[in-house]
Amino acid sequence: MTGTIDQFAIDYVEGTLLELDKPARVAGHEELRGFDMDGVICTLGPPYDKCKPLLIPGGRFVIISARPEKAREVTERWLAENGICPEGLYLRPSFVSPTGHKIEWCNRLEVTYFYESDLDITRALVKAGIQAFHVRRMK
Repeated sequence: MTGTIDQFAIDYVEGTLLELDKPARVAGHEELRGFDMDGVICTLGPPYDKCKPLLIPGGRFVIISARPEKAREVTERWLAENGICPEGLYLRPSFVSPTGHKIEWCNRLEVTYFYESDLDITRALVKAGIQAFHVRRMK
């Protein structure tokens, strides 16, 4: 069973908390939200094909993950099997840090909000000027 907003603790450093399961609008345009994969969309991997879904976002969204690019095939298959259809899936090249990868793609894509499971990465995103929320699964 996938999670609902009530099953997550979301800490924000800046901005207004939005419901994850509804599209939101910014200045007349539907926003583009970014999500971390492991710890937000699904349980932590590897093995990536054994992860359990935690949250299925609605509206316009992309997944920007620290998973290595070599995990693309298994990740795309898992997303399809679980009915999760992001506008884009951005996996990390081996020579780029997880933090740098997420900051770069959030800026390139002009992501409105990013939901991240790693507190240090969340803080780095905010420091880089990206509105980011730290997502923790409630026990």
